[in-house]
Amino acid sequence: MTLDRIAWFVGEVARPLSIFIAVSGAAASGVIVALKVTDGTDGALLLAAIWAGAGGLFLAKGIEVWKGSKDAASVEIAKAQSPNP
Repeated sequence: MTLDRIAWFVGEVARPLSIFIAVSGAAASGVIVALKVTDGTDGALLLAAIWAGAGGLFLAKGIEVWKGSKDAASVEIAKAQSPNP
C-alpha cells in the first residue's frame, strides 16, 4: 500500500467519520441532559441545537455531493459536444 493510497483512504473516511462522531456526541449529550433537567425548556433548547447542528452538517455534505456531480456532468457534456479529431 503506497502513501498516496493511504492518504486517499484517510481523505475518504475522515469527513464521514467526523460527522458520525459529532452526531453521536450530540445524541449522548441529549441523553445526559434529559437525565439531569427537570424543566422541558432546557431539553427543548438542546434538542433544537442538536437538530440544527446535525442538519447543517448533513446539508453541507449534500450540497458538496450535488456540486461535485454537477461538475462531473458538465465535464461529460463538454466531452460529448467536442468534435472527435
